[in-house]
Amino acid sequence: MTHFAPAFACALALLAATAAAQDAAPALQPTGSAVWSNSLGMAFVRIPAGSFAMGSAEDPEVLARDFPLLERQRFELLADEAPVHQVRISRAFYMGQHEVTVGQFRRFIEASGYRPEPE
Repeated sequence: MTHFAPAFACALALLAATAAAQDAAPALQPTGSAVWSNSLGMAFVRIPAGSFAMGSAEDPEVLARDFPLLERQRFELLADEAPVHQVRISRAFYMGQHEVTVGQFRRFIEASGYRPEPE
């Protein structure tokens, strides 16, 4: 999953920039509503605190039977999804409603001076 690392770093940088913008401009802070937009026009949704079950208890044999048009290997690769376990989110947070566009990332780079790792 190393191909997700740059995208994750960008998301963290955008979140940090958003937090910095909130500190600098209190008027930009979320109001507790379900959807909030930052100064770049990016929509964020509020993820409430709580808990949920993460993982899968599906057997590869059952999945292969239920989805005969897919390669069996795809189901065997899901072994790292087990076991099902409880995850607790202790504080609510905001997450981007949509993927970051190239234009949004470009504006973020210009506004923050952030330098991506590949450079």
